[in-house]
Amino acid sequence: MKTRVLLVASALLLVAETAAAMPRFAARTALPCAACHVNPNGGGMRSSFGASVYATRFLPIPTSEPAKSDRWLDPQPTRTIGLGADLRAIYSGLEPGENDAPEDFEIPRDHSFFLMQADLYLRADVTGWLTLYHDQGVYGAFESVALARAGPVTFTAGRFVAPYGWKLANHTAWTRERLGFGATEREVGLGVGLETALVSVQAAVFNGAGDDLLDDNLAKGVSARAEVRLGQGAVRARAGGSVYWNVAGEDEDGVDERIEDLRAGGFYAVFAGRLGLLGQVDYRRLDDRAADGIRGHLIGYHELSFLAWQGVDLRVTWEHLDDLDVEDDLLQRLGVGVELYPAHGMEVQLLARYVLADARLPESALLDLMAMLHLYF
Repeated sequence: MKTRVLLVASALLLVAETAAAMPRFAARTALPCAACHVNPNGGGMRSSFGASVYATRFLPIPTSEPAKSDRWLDPQPTRTIGLGADLRAIYSGLEPGENDAPEDFEIPRDHSFFLMQADLYLRADVTGWLTLYHDQGVYGAFESVALARAGPVTFTAGRFVAPYGWKLANHTAWTRERLGFGATEREVGLGVGLETALVSVQAAVFNGAGDDLLDDNLAKGVSARAEVRLGQGAVRARAGGSVYWNVAGEDEDGVDERIEDLRAGGFYAVFAGRLGLLGQVDYRRLDDRAADGIRGHLIGYHELSFLAWQGVDLRVTWEHLDDLDVEDDLLQRLGVGVELYPAHGMEVQLLARYVLADARLPESALLDLMAMLHLYF
């Protein structure tokens, strides 16, 4: 009990300086998402608490040997400079199943090594209230922001991930891939966030140009996320909602080439002891004026997890994807996986997913296998 109180207290003291944690870890510990990462809008570099306390004492499998405090690379080399890195290398396999889809639409078998993530982080605390943060990722992805703090409020300026829903590490989850939050999706703009022990609120206005640095019209995108957390004891829960709106393209000379993108949904997490359930359900509406068509999709992700013991996480996932304008196209993907943290700075993950769908769809009976090695500090 004393350890838990110290953990919560330490995290709350760091709220003004850090942000956004991996959903399952934050929900399981009942800590604010701002306890383990620097970026207020999700993922990326770990804070001093996340790198030096949570990742060393509460994440890896315990060993009989006492943990060594000395490391050849210190994530906090000076009082004002912080370093970090994430590398996720995977071996993925796609095994198409037997279905009645036309041959021209068949999904090919694929077994490949792939570098899912390679990010280097740098943080500089210029003053007690101003932090400069840069995340340089592979495939040209990067974030570069200035964070100015005034009590529980943080102002953000630069290029960052838009605030929305759960920031799942696996970008192939449909709530990332099909919702429009890909591995390189970043926005240039301004943001503001409020972080307290019970409530998190973030909002941003940005170009809405995605991977492009410059916008193609006068309209600006907006995004917002709000969350409330309940419980510090045996049962911990949190729930919230998100919204994203943007218009791309222009209406010139009587030709309307605008595409309006609306995303809205809710997310939740309930944890009791070692058992937890978290998820997200979203509606995405794309209005392509040039094609004179509106498409609406309902997208969801749900995860049941069990902490078998420290450093060993068992997971069962259920995802669903439905084009509301097309009949009999519902896709459901069931997954089972295990995450191991054998040592500080190392994660090994195994995941198998299987798609249930109408036999006429090419995704029907598709088996998706993944083995991942994640190194971090």
